Amino acid sequence: MTLEMLQTQIDRLGLPRASDTARPDLATLRALRDSVTDLVATDGFLKDCLSRDLTLMSQDRLRTGLVPFHVLPETGARCALGYWAPGATPGPHQHSGWTVTAVCRNRLEVQTFDRQASLEQQVLVAKNRFLATVGQVGYIAEPAIHAPTNTSNRWTLSFHLSGPHDGVNVGDERPISGLSEITSDRSGPAAPYVAALTQRQRQRHSNVAARIAATLNHPERGALLRACARLGTSALARWVSEQLGDGSAGLTDWELERSHSELELWHTIDAGRVTLWATTPDGPRAELIVDTLAASAIAFVAEAARYRVQDLPGALSRSERVELGIALEHTGLFKRSHRP
Repeated sequence: MTLEMLQTQIDRLGLPRASDTARPDLATLRALRDSVTDLVATDGFLKDCLSRDLTLMSQDRLRTGLVPFHVLPETGARCALGYWAPGATPGPHQHSGWTVTAVCRNRLEVQTFDRQASLEQQVLVAKNRFLATVGQVGYIAEPAIHAPTNTSNRWTLSFHLSGPHDGVNVGDERPISGLSEITSDRSGPAAPYVAALTQRQRQRHSNVAARIAATLNHPERGALLRACARLGTSALARWVSEQLGDGSAGLTDWELERSHSELELWHTIDAGRVTLWATTPDGPRAELIVDTLAASAIAFVAEAARYRVQDLPGALSRSERVELGIALEHTGLFKRSHRP
């Protein structure tokens, strides 16, 4: 079951067209919720969503909010995946249009707020709190305020279907203390440090996608896992290779290159520790702190544009170079080189 089946269901239900600001009636939204409930339970639908999202993920843009990987024709309904790290929350925010949301893996805890009371008092007024577990699907029919949170110690994946007018001012807004502004857009082309943040995000999300892809019973499981590996870290690529039976050797050597050619890096040494710094729009940021045993290696990578992990200088063992290479890659400052 794929996104094409979702399109078929939407066509059957007769959702308003993209140019129509009317909202679906409750019966239609409930029927759509039931359809999404059936779809998210299938490996084919999740495979289709992940595959399209990986294509979106490959673009060099930092994703902020929910970025649609697919917009359904005619209705303008937007499909997006949400990746929730342990403890992650967008904070209390408002949806002005209709939405249907499903928990695909793990769970979310959702706090809702009384919107009318919050508008009148200009402060958030709590209403209900509930736990949304895997497979559960909910919907929003009228403007509403809520705050989902991943309260677990594992990543959560959610599927979001929203109308084309969600996020549009409905005309009765006024300042509400504690309300977050949520965007479903992306930042512009990657500036040097934004490229590092983008790479870090891509690595984390592709890792989540790979762990889910490995559980799917689908003929394209292998292709999906390989797509995750191309976007992820060297450690993920090795893990995927093991899952597919392509290799069993441990990670020993690989090549890294700077995430952006103009990314400014430098190092300092203090109190027996060496720190790798990066220039960010908000000033210097310490990205990695290790023992001075790795001082020569950190000084080297602060200048290098591209290098092999086992070529890192200093009195490091082979395994220590591997550990340092993994740590450097996880910062997002460097990415696995695919060049010959």
